Amino acid sequence: MSENQDFLTSLREAGEQSAYDPNKVLLMILEDASDEFPWYYDLIEDRIYASDGLKGIYGQLPGAKPMSYEEFINKMAILSDQQNIERMRLRCINEKKGVEFILHAMKQDTGQEFRVLIKAKPLLDKKGNVIALYGTDRLIEIL
Repeated sequence: MSENQDFLTSLREAGEQSAYDPNKVLLMILEDASDEFPWYYDLIEDRIYASDGLKGIYGQLPGAKPMSYEEFINKMAILSDQQNIERMRLRCINEKKGVEFILHAMKQDTGQEFRVLIKAKPLLDKKGNVIALYGTDRLIEIL
């Protein structure tokens, strides 16, 4: 078992024995260790789960409920970039490969425009079907 797998197993076991959700703890650790903010997009439930740090970049309050992909596109992505994000989402799903792209977005609370580098990878089930996408966003420019 690798060092990362040991860490994740320990974290999961500790979470089962405490009041803390191990997934939230892991997101906080990853966020503190990097300028990249993690997210997870469940394709089956059509919900995007984001760290509180990432929610802040997009102008959402910490603890805001997960949103659907359509909500994200309509509220966050600049209209001229909406086709690009959809093309990259479909590419990641159909080719079952990771993608990187720059998204021109807007803060939900202030309307401030910015650009983020999005890295996305597919998560496959045991049959090889894509069931989720996961990755990070990194703020690269405030416009």
